[in-house]
Amino acid sequence: MRLAFSIAMRFLSSSKTQTLLIVMGIAIGVSVQVFISSLIQGLQKDLVDTTIGSSSQITVSSSENNRVEDWQGIISEIASLDLQQN
Repeated sequence: MRLAFSIAMRFLSSSKTQTLLIVMGIAIGVSVQVFISSLIQGLQKDLVDTTIGSSSQITVSSSENNRVEDWQGIISEIASLDLQQN
């Protein structure tokens, strides 16, 4: 390990311009990777919010008179089913 480190240090110190280009290339590559990763995560979150965020997960409707009788009971029953699953 020590031999490999000394060879690497000798190589890096012998050619300063090449070392600078290598370091800059690695820095640019890492920053592009971080940028693309952040962009993908932001787009994914925005896509989920756009498609699912504004719509309801459950819709309760009635076939008679467009009114749902005892809607509070239906909501409490759905809530209790959700708690049983978790």
